[in-house]
Amino acid sequence: MSSGPNGGRGQVPKSVWAVTLAILLLMSVWILSPGNGQQSASLKQPTTGSPATSPVRKEEDGCGSLRVAEKTLRDREEALEKQEKALLVREEAVKVKELSLQTRETALQAREEALSKANDDEKQVVKEDDTNTEESSKGVTALPLVSRPSDVPTTQAEAISRFRKNKKSYLEMYKAQLFFCGTLCDMSQVNWRDDQLDLANEEATAKYFADHFVSNQIDCGALFSKEAEEVLEAPPLEWPPPRDLPLADIYTFNGRAEKKDWFFENKYLGGRAKVPVWSLAMVRSFTDQLVSKKSLHGTYGSAVTNWVFDILKSAAEGLKDKSVLIIGSENPWLEVAVLAAGAKHVTTLEYGKIVSEDPRISTLRPFEFNEMYRNGTLPRFDAVVTFSSLEHSGLGRYGDGLNPWGDVISLAKASCVLKDKATLVVGVPIAAKDGLFYNAHREYGPNRWPIFLTNFRAKRLWIESGGYQHGIVLAQYESPPSSRR
Repeated sequence: MSSGPNGGRGQVPKSVWAVTLAILLLMSVWILSPGNGQQSASLKQPTTGSPATSPVRKEEDGCGSLRVAEKTLRDREEALEKQEKALLVREEAVKVKELSLQTRETALQAREEALSKANDDEKQVVKEDDTNTEESSKGVTALPLVSRPSDVPTTQAEAISRFRKNKKSYLEMYKAQLFFCGTLCDMSQVNWRDDQLDLANEEATAKYFADHFVSNQIDCGALFSKEAEEVLEAPPLEWPPPRDLPLADIYTFNGRAEKKDWFFENKYLGGRAKVPVWSLAMVRSFTDQLVSKKSLHGTYGSAVTNWVFDILKSAAEGLKDKSVLIIGSENPWLEVAVLAAGAKHVTTLEYGKIVSEDPRISTLRPFEFNEMYRNGTLPRFDAVVTFSSLEHSGLGRYGDGLNPWGDVISLAKASCVLKDKATLVVGVPIAAKDGLFYNAHREYGPNRWPIFLTNFRAKRLWIESGGYQHGIVLAQYESPPSSRR
């Protein structure tokens, strides 16, 4: 047989090629058809295909959205719970405030009822006393200024013992003060007066003081004793002084004198004075400013200084060539004025230590004053002058101990070192009615003035013009026959 290229063994028949080609064509058509192509593609894709087309991913996405929604709901729920708690707190606060207001209303109502009852009781007491007394003086009721405690010490030993054991008790200190002060500070027999001073009429007011002259026996030895000094000039129980005045009823005559607040802390008791050295040059300069220029400022301004100086010149008869005690002075303006009015020598009694280089001026502190009295070296004075000083005594402003009668005791002790018929020139705040500016000063009205001037008979009065008024009284000392000096 022939084995050429177109024949012979191994040649593929044309029919086979045709069948094969047909099969390939059919497969291509099947593969390219829309449904079968997508299926083939999906079979060829890996299981981690696109999220948009993965069923597992779609399920995960659905679960995530659910969790977000649940968290949002929980957050809203927590926010609502917080709002509810806040509202509960506010509601509770409102209830507490309502309860507090109700309590205050109840307390105020109780106070009003108590005050009303007290007023009714006081009116009844006054009515009964008026019925049973023959007292006919104008403006006088039968109500005592201050009732006396029932258990005031009766001996010096008892007074000192109780005072030392109760040094934190204002009441026990007051009882000890009453023992050493004696009848001078016993106001249980002094009646309250409803009068008002006529500040527009100096002559009439001076006559009022003279008409209500108070004479009282004073035991000077007791007042100047070391035991009395321990009590009457005791340091404050606390510093600064209490804002709420202890024993306020005693200071205000059982609330009848008006009390106002005006508080200071100027402690320098026993220390150095504000002007500790009074030099010769200072005294000469002050004298020139006062006498020649009328411009001495002093402590209160030149107008007040000139007013006081004019009054001292009016009282010159009691000062000329005299030995004068001056109570309270921060700088020597008053000393210069008294010397310029004719005094021979002045002795200043002041809390703070002062050194005077002028031989006409001596200075003493209270403890030195007391010691000289006890050892008999303190001279008798012809006059005592004080301005805007004694109204502070016993109020604690300058570091002194609280004492309702500190001003009365101070002037009484001065009277113990005066000659009979000695002159007094005293200036303190004056008012139509008695008052107390705690702890700044007292205001002297119809009740306090006569007590303050015990054993001094008023001769003349000057009243300062302006809103804050001082009254200066010129008086003469009249020693009670039985006073122990």
